[in-house]
Amino acid sequence: MLETIEKIVSQFGVADVDAKLEERLMEGLLFSFQEQLSEDSNVVLNAFGTIVNCLGVRVKPHIPQICGII
Repeated sequence: MLETIEKIVSQFGVADVDAKLEERLMEGLLFSFQEQLSEDSNVVLNAFGTIVNCLGVRVKPHIPQICGII
């Protein structure tokens, strides 16, 4: 599922994503990061990078949470 979200975000961007959906997206992404298995690590890291890059400065409020999990 995370791979699908990555493809959608990379193709369509996040310009139409409101603050509530952005929050849910980041929560799901961070949950997936925490629960990843060794065979899922490439998918999770690629999705993480794509979504964070697409969000750009909008990811700033989530940085403390990201750092806490990493």
